[in-house]
Amino acid sequence: AQLRRESAIYGWVQILFLTLALVAAFTTLSPWAASRSIRLAQDVRLMGQSREAVDQALRATRSDSGRAEYWHGLGLAYIADSRLKNASEAFRHASSLAPYDARLLGDLATTELLLMGSGDATARGRLSAIANKVVEIDPNNPRANLTKASVKLALGELPEAILSINRAL
Repeated sequence: AQLRRESAIYGWVQILFLTLALVAAFTTLSPWAASRSIRLAQDVRLMGQSREAVDQALRATRSDSGRAEYWHGLGLAYIADSRLKNASEAFRHASSLAPYDARLLGDLATTELLLMGSGDATARGRLSAIANKVVEIDPNNPRANLTKASVKLALGELPEAILSINRAL
């Protein structure tokens, strides 16, 4: 009777460990797949396959939607596919996930400048806020100041552009 009880406990312990192993395997599978997808998106984007890059980046953001890097990669894929409004949304989402990363706002500002150049009237209104925020996030970053200078120059605000260029230098 004692042997049978120990055997039953041993069986339940094995089932418990097997269940824990399966849970661990499935919870790491999604982030692993997302990581592979975003890497593939970058590779195919650089080879000029923009639609495949968008598909892979979308797969990454669906598998692991909480990583700013994946949304940034999606924005870059959209840029390669000439989908500027989608790129702007992806960069904006990436920036909301990593509000401390001025690089993300820099890419958003560049996209908004392209949208403004293509006739999007609402892009102009968003640009000034983006330019101010990028420098607010990282005031000592030359790239952040250069982003602000580029925006202010495009908006025709030459004195502020010159101040930002001097800060960048």
